[in-house]
Amino acid sequence: MRLILRTRRYRARLFGNASQDDLDKLAEGVTVDGVKYGPVIADIERSRGMYSWALVSLKEGRNREVKRLMEHLGLKVARLIRVQFGPFHLGHLKEGQVEEIPAKLWREHLGIGRKKRDKDDAPKPRKGSWTPH
Repeated sequence: MRLILRTRRYRARLFGNASQDDLDKLAEGVTVDGVKYGPVIADIERSRGMYSWALVSLKEGRNREVKRLMEHLGLKVARLIRVQFGPFHLGHLKEGQVEEIPAKLWREHLGIGRKKRDKDDAPKPRKGSWTPH
């Protein structure tokens, strides 16, 4: 079984003259130095002077993808914080901190693990065993 975790979401602190129009150019995907990047959704959250915070959502997650895409737009990534990985929001986990994901959430969100049995597939009671009425 191949595990696909879908969207990765980051908060990026950008240095430069960031505009929403520039970030919108990433929505169709771009090619940078011969590497084709898929669609990226990026929205400016707030700006102050030359710094802006943007929420960046992507599906591929190639090595340094956010950094390379922002450099393509003439921006520098000053800070990058992953806030979501697939269906899992990272909340306020500190660096190096881990939190176990309950098996039920894995099954619900990723469709992996034990399958629920249909009523027809349920094991038949053995002869002479007790069954509720």
